[in-house]
Amino acid sequence: MVLCSKILTFSLPDGKVLLVNCLSGAVDLVSKDVADNILAESLPANERTQWEKRGYYLASFETEKTIQTHIIEASKTILSQSPLLAIIMPTYSCNLRCSYCYERQALATNVNVDMEPDNVVPLFSALMKLITERKSPRISIVLYGGDGVYPKSCTDFLGFIVKSDHLERTFSGYHSTVLLHQ
Repeated sequence: MVLCSKILTFSLPDGKVLLVNCLSGAVDLVSKDVADNILAESLPANERTQWEKRGYYLASFETEKTIQTHIIEASKTILSQSPLLAIIMPTYSCNLRCSYCYERQALATNVNVDMEPDNVVPLFSALMKLITERKSPRISIVLYGGDGVYPKSCTDFLGFIVKSDHLERTFSGYHSTVLLHQ
């Protein structure tokens, strides 16, 4: 048996140690003595079994490498089937004046509040290239910032989203229904 090489340790103020096994996903809060014994591979045989089950000890380094390869391949499969997530801030503009909204600070500093229309086509060309390269079935787009359908300058932006078969779309905001039906 060998100690897993993917273990992180965090000493806590109360004297305990948080063990994080990055290979198995196990997270354990233990005394400093137990942590030291695990890491020094000096646990008594009767205690070692429970830590083997949690992935702290493995049959060999080859076993660790095999597990790691399986995790990487599974992650690639999951990611290739998941939509890309693009968080885009087309504007700070908003016709609502919600008391809790922090975007008003951006408006007060006179930053450019709307995405330039000339940036829409390159942005979506890049997103479509990502779909092709990743062989991803779709992209989820989150419009973040102000009301993404409010400013007239976002008409091209929204038109692209509405027309695309590859994009998941969820809209919110006061002008959404009006603009999307025009």
